[in-house]
Amino acid sequence: MQMAGKLVAAMRGEEVAVRAVLRDDETEIKYLVKHADMFLCDSASKDVVSKYVPAAKLHIFNLYSQGTIQLIKDRLAKWG
Repeated sequence: MQMAGKLVAAMRGEEVAVRAVLRDDETEIKYLVKHADMFLCDSASKDVVSKYVPAAKLHIFNLYSQGTIQLIKDRLAKWG
């Protein structure tokens, strides 16, 4: 996680400060709410992050498309 944050920060230069936080680190999330203008989180972290982050600041992305998720569900259902 730290490496990903450093890579993104390096690509953005001084334009944007980027900080990667694990979804289980609720203390850090609460701290960042006071200082961050935008939060980007994956759909798996949405429930935890949305408890603290105002909806206007929160942007959620899906790691997998709905079609992929449905395909996996269908195949799992066939396996029993």
